[in-house]
Amino acid sequence: LTASFNLHRARGKFGNYQLAQVNGNLSIDDELLTFKNLSGKINDFPVTVNGRLNDFTKQELDLSINLKNLALAKVAALWPETRQLALTGKGGLKFNLQGTIAAPTLKGSINIHQGKFYDQEFAGQANFAFQNQRLALRLTKINLYGGELSGSAEVDFSTSTPQLQLQTNLSQLDLAKMAQNLPGLAGQASGQIVLARSEEHTSE
Repeated sequence: LTASFNLHRARGKFGNYQLAQVNGNLSIDDELLTFKNLSGKINDFPVTVNGRLNDFTKQELDLSINLKNLALAKVAALWPETRQLALTGKGGLKFNLQGTIAAPTLKGSINIHQGKFYDQEFAGQANFAFQNQRLALRLTKINLYGGELSGSAEVDFSTSTPQLQLQTNLSQLDLAKMAQNLPGLAGQASGQIVLARSEEHTSE
């Protein structure tokens, strides 16, 4: 089977995902499905997809996915644990998705601008990678509390309890902003936070 489609404002449903305002090119060549500048909304999130899905049985992926102007409040609303967070602002997410649906590999970046968390403004960028049930994050110049935060984190999801390793560097954070303008507190803080949780610690 060989076919090619030029979609314009298409819509539909795939499992639990609502698709709307889909534009772009979609082609099929036997068991190769190719996406070219395919843009639209998935559950009201704007997304652009390029790449291909090969072998419908193995479901091998090679996709480039770009989500722009994400409303952080809508992202937080996806999970019950984060729905009540006072989080606002906009962000963007770009990543490459490879491997198979059963064992995917992701690599990309997150950009946040005009973010606000409980009335505290923040912005910045983080690069991330996910492979073999491990998520690695690298924070680059996150603007927070009038200063900057940078560092790295890794979460291992292969164990019954996820294992976290975190190292962050803090530079010139405003103490008054951190303490919600508590009277008498002023100045700046810099330093480092290191957190490592091993399986031995978990079992205790």
